[in-house]
Amino acid sequence: MLNLIKSNFNKNLSIYLVSILYFITIVTINHIIFGNINFGGDTARLIRWADLVINNDFKFSEFYKNFANSKHSITGYFFTFFVYYLAIIKFFFKEFLEIFIFLNYFFYTLIFFYFLKKVNYLFNIKKLFFYFIFFYLFLNLEQIMWASYVLSDGINFCLVSFFFFKIYENLKINDKKINIRLYFLLIFCIFFRASNLPLLGIFLFFFYEKKLKEKIIIKFFLVSGIIISILLFTYILYNPNLFNLSSNATVNYYKNYYLNGVIIHDRPWTFLNNINSYTDFLLVFLIRFISFFKFWDIKFSLLHNLFNITFFVPTYLGALHAIIKDKTSIVKVCSYWILLFAIFHSLILIDYEWRYRLPIFIPLYFLMLISIKNLFKNINFKNC
Repeated sequence: MLNLIKSNFNKNLSIYLVSILYFITIVTINHIIFGNINFGGDTARLIRWADLVINNDFKFSEFYKNFANSKHSITGYFFTFFVYYLAIIKFFFKEFLEIFIFLNYFFYTLIFFYFLKKVNYLFNIKKLFFYFIFFYLFLNLEQIMWASYVLSDGINFCLVSFFFFKIYENLKINDKKINIRLYFLLIFCIFFRASNLPLLGIFLFFFYEKKLKEKIIIKFFLVSGIIISILLFTYILYNPNLFNLSSNATVNYYKNYYLNGVIIHDRPWTFLNNINSYTDFLLVFLIRFISFFKFWDIKFSLLHNLFNITFFVPTYLGALHAIIKDKTSIVKVCSYWILLFAIFHSLILIDYEWRYRLPIFIPLYFLMLISIKNLFKNINFKNC
């Protein structure tokens, strides 16, 4: 038994060392560039909700009363698990902010370690390529920065990435059955953060990708379902009276973003003017969809824009190459994953500095690496 543990440790030594280096690096970068602990616009509300949970002995009923007749009357329920996670940390630790951020760094590193193991399994390669991946990920400041925020973004990135890995593992199995743990993980993700709702559509696509032999049926329902959802959602916001939703706080909250021409939240230089008609609402959605993939900004520093260009240009090109050239199930799931998150946030709201776009990074990495594998398939990396 001891020899087996020792053998496994030696086999994964490169991964352990690079993961430790990654942990040290993200802590250092956040300390120097972004600061040790950062608060976002939602931090005060989330801490207030955590206090509410603690003061009411962790009773769900008292927690949910907080959402009645507010703009969170619907979305608030989807923060249940995160608020309770924050409440538990606050309940047991006086310095709960420091513990929360440390756990963010720890889970980031855990996902990074897990990612390297999956890449090792996929490519069957050793040291050199792991260091390339490390520095490749290191360039992505848009991912690293959110680990230092007292928000759900950092831990949610790790949770959703873990869900992706489990889907990937299931795709590698020829068995048509889907592991029951995936169902529970899906529910947990959705009730951890409202912006994880696209995972439901991704899971359905994954389910039918495994079950159905006639793929044309999937494509038909995918395309028609997406188009109908976009048209219906935007029309509900444009004319809520038709659906008796004119007094709904959540509907009015998102409708006002459309009426104000908001493209990127809290970035007024991206807003549109004179939004009146239904076609204007569709235009807001379309420009948001394009902006979802935008990685530069006129307000970013030159260094920030250069970092993003260095990371996103090869990543996008690699992902596009994989989507065009590779027709495997994992590429289809990655593509649909990115598409659904882009559509969902274009319909709802795109938050600044890639905050709501974090969940697409792991599928994006996989597409990039699959592209590299296909481009250099005749080169033997095994002993690198």
